[in-house]
Amino acid sequence: MNDTREKCIQELANKHGRHISHRFERMLENREQAEGKQLTVEEIEGLKIQFDKEIYRELLVKGAGK
Repeated sequence: MNDTREKCIQELANKHGRHISHRFERMLENREQAEGKQLTVEEIEGLKIQFDKEIYRELLVKGAGK
């Protein structure tokens, strides 16, 4: 599970930079604390996909506003 977590964090860092990967890591930590359990591999991967889509939306909105 930690391998999946680290892999997802690294993929986001490679794609969007360290700031974004830190945001994702904090989001995972907050989700685990809120639920009181560790996330499964499937949950982590699903959250990464969702988070990645949200980042693209943010970038598109910022780009359109210029």
